Amino acid sequence: MGISKVGGYMKKSTIFYIALIAVFLVLAFIGYNNYKKPGKYDDFAKCLTEKDIKMYGAYWCPACAKQKQIFGKSFNLVQYVECGIPGDKTKQTEICNKENIGSYPTWEINGEKSTGVFDIQELSSITGCKIQ
Repeated sequence: MGISKVGGYMKKSTIFYIALIAVFLVLAFIGYNNYKKPGKYDDFAKCLTEKDIKMYGAYWCPACAKQKQIFGKSFNLVQYVECGIPGDKTKQTEICNKENIGSYPTWEINGEKSTGVFDIQELSSITGCKIQ
């Protein structure tokens, strides 16, 4: 078969699809490279985890989303406890009930619980984890 040609030239639709595939491949390559790069706060998040610091939150909580956004992709290195039960915003998981989590996000730091969204500098000051 091969590429459709009319009068010795490729059809515009064929050129369009080739260009579309090329753009897709370039975007996929860029996305993959960004995915492989470490997050800005990876070392900081690892330090929190090493110190057994946890964040309790709920999937539906806007403040939790904001806290996660502050960490960016480094949040996946933070110990996170999901308190939300899918489909029911009025109940929470057994572990969160046991820990008396009353609002979100709640950070457990050295056995003490603090509620609210914290910026990285505040968490660094409270926890002793350095920002690098």
